[in-house]
Amino acid sequence: MIEVTINGEKTNLDDNTTITQYLDNLNIQLGYAAIAVNQDIISKHKYHEYQLKEGDIIEILTPMQGG
Repeated sequence: MIEVTINGEKTNLDDNTTITQYLDNLNIQLGYAAIAVNQDIISKHKYHEYQLKEGDIIEILTPMQGG
C-alpha cells in the first residue's frame, strides 16, 4: 500500500495503481478536468501508464464557470 494525498485528503492505494485505475475505481469521468501530480499536469493519454507513488500529491482540477 502507498499513501497519497488527493485533493487535500490522505488516502491509501494499492502499489502500482495508475491514474486510470484510480479514476475507474471511483467511477470518475473527467470530461474537461485535468490531473496534476506534484504540481505537474499529466497528459490524459498517459493516465493508463502513470503509476502513483508514495507521497504523491494529486489534484483533480475542474474548470469553473463564472461571469
